[in-house]
Amino acid sequence: MIGRNAVVAVGLWLPISISALPRLSYAPWNFDYGKVAFYPDGLRGCLLQGNAHRYSGNLLRDLACSADGGQHWTVVAERIAGLAELRLHSDSVHGWAVGERVVLRTEDGGRTWDRIAVDVDGWPNSAHFAKDALGGLGSWSRSLQSRRSPSALRTSDGGRNWLAVDFGITHTEVYDTYLSPDGKHAWALLNTSDFGMTPPNVVIAKSSDGGVRWVVERT
Repeated sequence: MIGRNAVVAVGLWLPISISALPRLSYAPWNFDYGKVAFYPDGLRGCLLQGNAHRYSGNLLRDLACSADGGQHWTVVAERIAGLAELRLHSDSVHGWAVGERVVLRTEDGGRTWDRIAVDVDGWPNSAHFAKDALGGLGSWSRSLQSRRSPSALRTSDGGRNWLAVDFGITHTEVYDTYLSPDGKHAWALLNTSDFGMTPPNVVIAKSSDGGVRWVVERT
């Protein structure tokens, strides 16, 4: 009998040598950012790595993928500004990596990636995709200089094209977004205070049509 506080290990965990990780395509001032995701088969996966802080110029990161559970990696995209969100779909085919002014998209399980320019100025802070791999919603943190840029974008064709989201209310930042697996229901956490004002005035916006129309509820 297993005790109430026992820990049960399922499966086998094997160490991955640091030397197996891909070498960066550049020499960063400070390499301290990484994010990893795998498809359901546990063999194919991808990771983001690079700078976590913007000391000078753009915040550059590489995208690398593996087909053998992380034992070997191949860099598939180099020196992409601000890559921060990585999503590999449960269908084991689609995947997205979101950065500054760009979305990387794969339809072959991470072997090749298309680069799609998006009209938004800021660092990505959320990205969600529907179960059908068509609907998607993402948000970016805007600076004072980029406050006229869209703060969120949506897609209905798997990320080939992106449209600006109109929340119907003046706001300075989108803290987070969420899109339900069916692609119909969405939520966004917005700050409607002026830049630099504290405390923030936070509202919740909801959509029932995939992010086309929104209703704002004040908290």
